[in-house]
Amino acid sequence: MSGTAILEWLKPAAFTASTGRAVGRPFEIYRYFNLTPDHPQSIDVYAKGGSAYGYSSLFSIIDQYGVGLIWLTAGDAMSRSLLLDVVISQVVPALEEEARAQAREQYVKLFTGPATSASKNSSDVVKLNITMDSGPGLLIRNLTNGNHDLLAALPKIYNQTFGKLLGLPTTLYPLYRIFPTDINAFIKTEKDGIYREEWRIKWDTMSDPARYNGSDLPGVGASSDPCSTWLDQDWIHYGGVAINKIIFHRNSRTGKVIGAEVPWLRANLTISK
Repeated sequence: MSGTAILEWLKPAAFTASTGRAVGRPFEIYRYFNLTPDHPQSIDVYAKGGSAYGYSSLFSIIDQYGVGLIWLTAGDAMSRSLLLDVVISQVVPALEEEARAQAREQYVKLFTGPATSASKNSSDVVKLNITMDSGPGLLIRNLTNGNHDLLAALPKIYNQTFGKLLGLPTTLYPLYRIFPTDINAFIKTEKDGIYREEWRIKWDTMSDPARYNGSDLPGVGASSDPCSTWLDQDWIHYGGVAINKIIFHRNSRTGKVIGAEVPWLRANLTISK
């Protein structure tokens, strides 16, 4: 079975009238919105149930945590649904905290290295500071090339290119987050292999009334939170490389993150001591 086929399984095939339910192939998809109140997000559970003669079973996958759960029950058929909610509500918060602890240990670091292009001064150093907050993904606190604040430049680049289409704030400094894409490449080295993990930069959008230039048309603002930043994958390139791409280097033997890349700067970074 190919990895592509498995990924296709973990996608909705059709939506229902309920915001908390979708239909997959072959899964029944449950979407929860209140399992991790300290870190608000939606949690999708891909499940397949069956029953016969007083017995029932349920196989569930929580893909974003890489976890599977199985329920086997006898008696009242409703017991399976009750147990699903009880177990999920207790297990998921613990999984979220463990995932954050692992991410903090591996990725929350300062990466530094010399800039090999996009700089007139050969002594310029690229600094990439990764942190976390209560929101989703990881947070880029700083990305600089010498004295140049590259995060401050991104709103200008995007707004010059797309205007207000993407809802990027023009007067506020947005929060830049990075998310994994599951695009990985293995590179054989003399000692150990290296996995290159591709991540993408997204920013927190916000409703900006000025975006609509004071329009009094009916329904204005109905799509004020369209999450449009997920639609801009690799739109803007510098030197043939998307400027929203960040790559982490992971040692294939130890599993530890050992460095990072900012590809559009041609910058290879190591963990700063």
